[in-house]
Amino acid sequence: MKKQKPDSAKSTFPLSSREEIDDLQAKANAILDFIISRHVQIDEKIGMILAYCFCKKENERIAQFQTTINPNLSAKNKIDILDVLLKRNYPSIRKKFPRLIENLNKFNDLRNNVAHGNRSYRIQHNPDDQTRKIH
Repeated sequence: MKKQKPDSAKSTFPLSSREEIDDLQAKANAILDFIISRHVQIDEKIGMILAYCFCKKENERIAQFQTTINPNLSAKNKIDILDVLLKRNYPSIRKKFPRLIENLNKFNDLRNNVAHGNRSYRIQHNPDDQTRKIH
């Protein structure tokens, strides 16, 4: 009987033990949690930069960030606005960090794939053929 190739979205590899599967699942979850929590931190920092640029009164910046900027703009919108600000008002920063916006967009896309993608990162154990699959 000919072995079926796994489809491109799934990886198949030999199974060692249930504990190894659980350990791998825990590590995968930790990585996903790390991506999402880092994204939240980066998103908040960009929001604070925008609040600094658009609100001149220092004592009102936090309130403006919390009530206007953070809840009403997506991370992508914030990155786009930051890009314009750097180009127009802070070209030296843009020159010093030429791939900043590109990397922020890549990280934002990664976070969106993790949080909203059609991919499941669950490990399934198939005791019949002693394999595990990551979906």
